[in-house]
Amino acid sequence: MTDLNLNRGITVVLKNALLLLIAISAMGASGCTQKTINGKRLPDTVDQIDKIALLVPQNAIINWDGKPGLDGVIAQVMLFQNQEKGPKSVLVSGEIDLMLFEGRKPKTLNNAPKPFCTKTFTSSELATKIVGQYSSLWSYSLRLPWPKIPATKDVWMIARYRPKSGRAVYSSPAEQRVPTASNRTSN
Repeated sequence: MTDLNLNRGITVVLKNALLLLIAISAMGASGCTQKTINGKRLPDTVDQIDKIALLVPQNAIINWDGKPGLDGVIAQVMLFQNQEKGPKSVLVSGEIDLMLFEGRKPKTLNNAPKPFCTKTFTSSELATKIVGQYSSLWSYSLRLPWPKIPATKDVWMIARYRPKSGRAVYSSPAEQRVPTASNRTSN
């Protein structure tokens, strides 16, 4: 009889250990482990940055829904913190605004007009837009949809990073020419 009770006790302990292992595995699968992109571990996010770079391809104004008409602008945004060894590419915990303006970029931005359109990307949205490049460069691949095609043939845009606390940091402007009907391509 004692052997039977001992076997039941071992069975209960093993069953509980198995349940514990399943629970630990489930925690790991639910996001308690560090995420990766293309096998590269994502760095922790930071709130404060020193520089923001707006990278806009030559043909950044595109049609992305397959329906007639241009849908908006694509861009990559990279953020940096100054370190002893030089600037370090970082991911952020604040928000990024993409702002598109009609017309040519003014000589000074002190009296910039109201943006034609603006899109704010929250930290949770940014987490789904991360692109890993090379060995330690990180960026966000973003789309700025517009309500209608701009009335001007020239547009320019700026990216702004807004940390949870502290001052906003602005990128240099990037200029684009709105494709005419004769030179539009679908991407």
